[in-house]
Amino acid sequence: MSARSWLPLASMSTLIVALGAYAAIRQDAFLTRYNLGNLLLATMPLALVALGQTVALLVRGFDVSVAALMTMCVVTASYTMKPGDRVEVRESRRGREAFKVIRETLRSHTAPEWLSLDAAKLAGTVTTLPRRDQMPPDLSEQLVVEYYSR
Repeated sequence: MSARSWLPLASMSTLIVALGAYAAIRQDAFLTRYNLGNLLLATMPLALVALGQTVALLVRGFDVSVAALMTMCVVTASYTMKPGDRVEVRESRRGREAFKVIRETLRSHTAPEWLSLDAAKLAGTVTTLPRRDQMPPDLSEQLVVEYYSR
């Protein structure tokens, strides 16, 4: 293995460690368990996309599109939801402008009968698993399957 083949990886690793060391020196809270956990949660979707793209490059020709990979993450997360599960925006984040717009939009939104929405807290609770007869009449399952099969 020549030096040229591992030099980019070594350079990138050194840069990441140097940036981490700089941040730790400048801010005591950087290496706390809470902050590292938040960094991991924030970067996990991008890491999964990067992993998929790496696999595509390694097998030379197998295309894993970024959109399909992100869709898989959303579908997997929704598949694991069960009645009683609650998803909500953290109280510390609710004041952000994007969430203010979402809150206003949710006030006039009618949730499906299998979902309970609390617009003020930006929260939703799965009350029951959705059934086919609860889906909108204009929803074409065949079109959904065709779209995600591309």
